Amino acid sequence: MPTLTTSELLALITNPATPNAAVAPALSSAVLYIEDIPSATALNGEPVSLFASDSRSVSLLPVSQAEALRYPVAQRLIYVLSGQVTYARYEARDATTTPVDSHVMGVGQVKDIAAGVTHQLSARGERAVVLDVVSGEPERVEAFPHLLADGEPPTYFYEYEECYRRVYEAGAELWEKAGPNEALVQIVEHYGDTLGSRWLDLGCGEGRDSLYLASRGLEVTSVDVSRTALDKARSRAAAAGLACTFFERDVTRLDGLPDEGYDVAINMGCLHMLSDQAHRQMHLERVAEVLKPDGHFIVAHCRSEWLKGFYSVPDYEQVGPAMPGRVLPRRIRLADGREAWIDLPTTHFRESDQQELTEELAAANLNVVRALSQDDEAFGNTVVLLAKKA
Repeated sequence: MPTLTTSELLALITNPATPNAAVAPALSSAVLYIEDIPSATALNGEPVSLFASDSRSVSLLPVSQAEALRYPVAQRLIYVLSGQVTYARYEARDATTTPVDSHVMGVGQVKDIAAGVTHQLSARGERAVVLDVVSGEPERVEAFPHLLADGEPPTYFYEYEECYRRVYEAGAELWEKAGPNEALVQIVEHYGDTLGSRWLDLGCGEGRDSLYLASRGLEVTSVDVSRTALDKARSRAAAAGLACTFFERDVTRLDGLPDEGYDVAINMGCLHMLSDQAHRQMHLERVAEVLKPDGHFIVAHCRSEWLKGFYSVPDYEQVGPAMPGRVLPRRIRLADGREAWIDLPTTHFRESDQQELTEELAAANLNVVRALSQDDEAFGNTVVLLAKKA
């Protein structure tokens, strides 16, 4: 299904003739903007109904610390339009109801909640709004007002959304360099078409590797948590006349992406931003799931001295070492070709040498078949591995 605009999606799901079965794939492929929904101006802390029938309801829902809900016979679809939303899922165990999953969803992310699942939405920060679609019997709902998830799930990988925004507000056309990673080019040119045609770019940022792959005639799906970076990637692809599909997705979950759907997955500088071991394991296990049998995984990962050698940190010897949260002056390229300096907080990261990374991939049934090294302005001292799904 092609990517839908906000108006196209709303016209589809508020049409009584649209079957409920068509709503989930349509919502998962949509790129929605809250400012494109006229009814959003009427939001004042209360839901705004966009459509209601006996078999489906569609509304704009301002999210607060909401009570937990369960729709016994209806599917619920949540699309985050603004802010961040914590999603928690519960299961009944030995006469108690226990949280079994809790994570944060950013703008553009979709959650498909099956009938009978007890769940809760709460705003992360002051404001969050979702598009709430209930298909089945939307009036049949049960509330559990006393359920609360344990603590707050981490959100450190959303740090990049704020960084991209700051860079663009300072006048940069791009934060990254425009061209693809040299190691990726080397692998693609060496292996040619033997790797397959369906590629998945994980943590694609502004799309430099995605656009390169698409220019070679490959079918490219790309994901990132940053709506700001993905909007830039979408505009670059459109300007170049290249067909890429960009989705807002958490790379540790890859919600809605098909198992065994891709010949190759690439992670060029995203895995080293996952500092939590559980998140890294989740990501690599999902990579193995979405790869076809004998599919390949290409990963570029910082080996040591994060930020050293970066274009944005030419004076590492004076300002290093990097530490998460530490604010450093960073060099950026302005749209007119000049350079400027802005202060940016250092995002979370983790360094791994080749042996450590090889063992990590092997634990997820991804066996290394080739290793490269690079030292460039994007990632500094980097190990690049080509692995094959066992």
